[in-house]
Amino acid sequence: MNSAIDPGTYADLKILATARARELGLPTRTLEDWRYVDCAALAAVHPIGDGKVGGSTADILVVDGFFRSLPKEKILGPQPIAIDAIVDAGQIWALSDLGHAADLAMSGLGRTLTLHSHCTGGASGWYLRLVVAPGTTLELDIEHHGDRPARSSSWLALELGRGASVRVREPGTGHAQVRLATLTARVEQDARLEIVCSSSGGALLRSRIEIDLAGPGAEADLAAIDVVAGKRQAHRVTRIIHRAPSTRSRQAIRAVLNDRALASCDALIQVLPGADGTDADLQNRNLLLSHEARADTRPQLDIRADDVKAAHGATIGQLDAEELGYLRCRGLDAGAARGLLVGAFVAEILDRVGKPPAGSTP
Repeated sequence: MNSAIDPGTYADLKILATARARELGLPTRTLEDWRYVDCAALAAVHPIGDGKVGGSTADILVVDGFFRSLPKEKILGPQPIAIDAIVDAGQIWALSDLGHAADLAMSGLGRTLTLHSHCTGGASGWYLRLVVAPGTTLELDIEHHGDRPARSSSWLALELGRGASVRVREPGTGHAQVRLATLTARVEQDARLEIVCSSSGGALLRSRIEIDLAGPGAEADLAAIDVVAGKRQAHRVTRIIHRAPSTRSRQAIRAVLNDRALASCDALIQVLPGADGTDADLQNRNLLLSHEARADTRPQLDIRADDVKAAHGATIGQLDAEELGYLRCRGLDAGAARGLLVGAFVAEILDRVGKPPAGSTP
């Protein structure tokens, strides 16, 4: 194995995180960030994985928390992580279930990376810190694989230097697994981060995204769509902090729910003192195709500066009866009419992701 993948650089991290995880215990709905989640799936014990996957040409390959391959980039020294300050179970489990951790520096124009994360069973976690040099442009594709019951936790920490541009594309996820994904990012002056993702939920899928717009002119654009059926869950928690003046953020988060599916969006825009000239927008829309499906939405604004443009909105509804009636009058049967309206609802974001999530037909 490449010595650059040696987990010894974070030798004490797993021990400290495990102790912290025991201190925190299993999350429940009494916690603000977990208030909409059916936490029962977190207590399940699953078989240990066998670590066997098919061939992959991914630049970064993670199997049950262990890095099998990493790009030949500069390996950085580990960055200290304040374990005692972590309160979110998703982040702490990524470290307490840690297989490997890595720190990479990326530079150049038109760079592309693929990251494949496989979970073959059991509980696994990984941590990757990606430092993107000033002026670098990077496309990062992330795919998650695994069809056996398991708990997979991940933490991707991005650091964008001045003028850098990063696009993260994350399509789809498995249905049978508990997956807790954390993405944190610090975006410096005139840098731009775009994240586009889709899912069909899971036994429990929870995605937490925290973006710190730390420099003037920094931008963040997040688009997410969850198309969930059966008894699966998809929960999205976002925190965007405008720390510097003239920063901009956009969030478009949508969900289509059928059967007894459960989804939520807990999103916050925070504008700190001195971040004048901020332009922020948050929109969450949810479409229910069943009377037993449930969507919860909690858009929030925390504005502490004067010269700010900020807006947020949220909707939860069903297909419009008049629109269905119109399409039926034009000769479409009920199924085709429903499909056409659902397709229009998700098309904008799916076009940006590039492909629909596996098994996403409601």
